[in-house]
Amino acid sequence: MTELRPIFLRLRPETFEALKAEKDVSAHRSYSSLADELLTKQLESNRRHRLMQREMDITAGRIAADGE
Repeated sequence: MTELRPIFLRLRPETFEALKAEKDVSAHRSYSSLADELLTKQLESNRRHRLMQREMDITAGRIAADGE
């Protein structure tokens, strides 16, 4: 079973309104589960983007393959 950690996030009003609107049309029963899913997807997307950018930089010779 996945470990859950309680956390307090301070959100801008417009961010909370967007989260609220998304929850209203989703199958999620709580803001927590929706926020967790959205964060997980976006963090994974960011990681993939960084890896692709690094590969392009290596191919273009902007950075060495060993990161230096």
